[in-house]
Amino acid sequence: MPDVATIASAVDRGAPDWESELKLVTIDNHSDGHAGVLMDGDVLDLVAAAAIVPGARLLPRSWRAILSAEDEGLGLVRRVVDRAGGADGDRLRDIGAIRPAAEVRLQAPIPWPGLMLSCGTNYRAHLREFDAELPTRPGAFIKYSGSVIGPNSPIRLPRAHPDWVDYEGEFCFVFGRHCHEVSEAQAMDYVLGYTLTNDVSARDWAMDIGKAKNTTEANQAVMSNTLGKSFPTFAPLGPTIVTTDEMTDPHAVTFTTIVDGNEMQHGDTSDFIFSIPWLIAHYSRQFQFRPGDVVTTGSPPGVGLARKPPVLLRDGTIVEIRNDLIGSLRNPVVAV
Repeated sequence: MPDVATIASAVDRGAPDWESELKLVTIDNHSDGHAGVLMDGDVLDLVAAAAIVPGARLLPRSWRAILSAEDEGLGLVRRVVDRAGGADGDRLRDIGAIRPAAEVRLQAPIPWPGLMLSCGTNYRAHLREFDAELPTRPGAFIKYSGSVIGPNSPIRLPRAHPDWVDYEGEFCFVFGRHCHEVSEAQAMDYVLGYTLTNDVSARDWAMDIGKAKNTTEANQAVMSNTLGKSFPTFAPLGPTIVTTDEMTDPHAVTFTTIVDGNEMQHGDTSDFIFSIPWLIAHYSRQFQFRPGDVVTTGSPPGVGLARKPPVLLRDGTIVEIRNDLIGSLRNPVVAV
């Protein structure tokens, strides 16, 4: 596999090449995932492109590995995409390295993030639906990376806890550079782009929080709530990562959660309590983020548990999180 130095030698030094619009995807290639790019309704397979485009031969197969080269990795991808959109386009189509997006099955854009950190209680309107006070600092929990699935993969209701499984559509940011102890003013320099997730939650694991009678019980209840969010398949992610140049203001983004054709959540990131730069500065005091790590930014109002009566996920339910630029993260729900 090419290392960072090899990739860097293929890219001119200078200003970071993060100003080219990209939509990153991971192609499901049965045995593994191939890094790819969504291009005007087509998908470019960066692994398959190596047969035609010399620069693609230097790219690792996964986005996590490509992004480990930071600016140089993304810069080389941009060069390959430019070739695919120009002189080499027809030849790449002939060998199947460029295919219509409708014919391509996708995994999560980062199928196994090194870290998936979830911010809780970050929408004012979501707290209002539970009659909760605004926090002075954000909550956080780690969502198990093994829970991550891609678009159209099924959310499996766990046998032991199938009855109170809830949806939570969330906007996410993805790191493109190593990040530790950075200031709020520097924070956005470390963000690669944005994607969507469904923070699926087995709510019966959280029921004891309000019943806690002492500190020990409260701590146990909070830890149980986190465990209830990390069952296998409980972190749909994707379908694309949209780079920061295309989604220029992450605090003016809207997205919707649709359950069986009915809009249940309308997220608007202008309702954030804590901005993305603030979150990065706060979390990076404790965490050393690496390229490809994901941070979710909390759930807007409209979750199933808050509705009267509650609207919870059942066998056969279809859940979809939508944003015009990122796309549609659609997942069926199945009993196991």
